[in-house]
Amino acid sequence: QRDLGRAAIEAGADVILGHGPHKIQTIEMWQNRPIFFSVGNSAFDWWKGRKTPEGLMVRLLVKNQELEQVSFVPLLRDGENNPKLYKPSSDIGKEVMSPITKSQHVHRARARQVGDEIVVFDANYQEATPTLEKIWEVAGLHLPESAVFDAERNLLYMSNMGENNIAGDGFVATLSLDGKIL
Repeated sequence: QRDLGRAAIEAGADVILGHGPHKIQTIEMWQNRPIFFSVGNSAFDWWKGRKTPEGLMVRLLVKNQELEQVSFVPLLRDGENNPKLYKPSSDIGKEVMSPITKSQHVHRARARQVGDEIVVFDANYQEATPTLEKIWEVAGLHLPESAVFDAERNLLYMSNMGENNIAGDGFVATLSLDGKIL
């Protein structure tokens, strides 16, 4: 499977969505393109497939004929074989995703929950949004209780009410991407 998936990407495929084993398997990024070796039993109505009702609903965001983002949501088929989507943070969502949340099942990729879906990135991808921890570490601030990145202005707005509500311990700050407090 691995050789075939990689060969298909090298031949020009933008994404591989496998299903042969009818159970969720590894996700790999190859040449910055995703290979889902098996998305499970997302929509199959086969009597043998009812033993493994778990699957992934994959969403591909395409802009200007280019694959811009790949994400997925866990699903579980009910007793009538109807697929039901679950939030990744729910108990059922976590259980469905357990075969891929183990580090050995995501190769050269990273997966992160964004909203109600899991976005898959190439492991070497440089994010457009800054790493928040690095910015506030450079600024010398404690971890914030909230932070908002303004992509239009390239600014980070952070706040912290302070520990035990001690007067003067909290902060509200605007930071540039290099960690300067503005």
